Amino acid sequence: MTMKKRSLRRALPVTSVVWVVSLFLLAPGTPKAAVPGQTAGAPASAERGAGTRTSKKAKHPDLSLFTHSENCVACHNNLTTPAGEDVSIGSTWRSTMMANSSRDPYWQAAVRRETIDHPTHSAAIQDECAACHMPMTTRIERAAGGTGQVFAHLPIANGDDSEMHRLAADSISCTVCHQIAPDTQSEMRRRWAPFFETYGY
Repeated sequence: MTMKKRSLRRALPVTSVVWVVSLFLLAPGTPKAAVPGQTAGAPASAERGAGTRTSKKAKHPDLSLFTHSENCVACHNNLTTPAGEDVSIGSTWRSTMMANSSRDPYWQAAVRRETIDHPTHSAAIQDECAACHMPMTTRIERAAGGTGQVFAHLPIANGDDSEMHRLAADSISCTVCHQIAPDTQSEMRRRWAPFFETYGY
């Protein structure tokens, strides 16, 4: 093994640990920057509603569109080959950029900066950015007649355990990509017929 590869193998885990620890230690106590148009001392709920269409007849969010990765990882984890190689899908996914796209502090700062620079377009900016970084909540919010929000779901580690907040923190999760589409549903049902019959799907 070359010296460069050895030093990279040592530096990568240390860097990752430092990054994760900084997220947990710094994020919850970080004061939020002032939202354009919000007065000092205004309640946080004013920010949560910023940039969304509100009406008395707003649809309730359809949370059945996606599920949290916990539901997938429960089975798709602790998998090893006969040779002992760890091939756990959940563990592999959790360390990817896809799994951490909403947690990325550089992205969060970039969105904040853009909304500060262009306050009249804050809702559109958040909707556009959340479409890729928080796709599950954005899709649910759009289906309910609203727009994707970023700051309503930040900081990630704020103790909010609502389903929407959990889906936002899950970033690009399993069910964003792995859903049965209408054009492939009949083939999937044929292939998985014993499973569907057993569990009533």
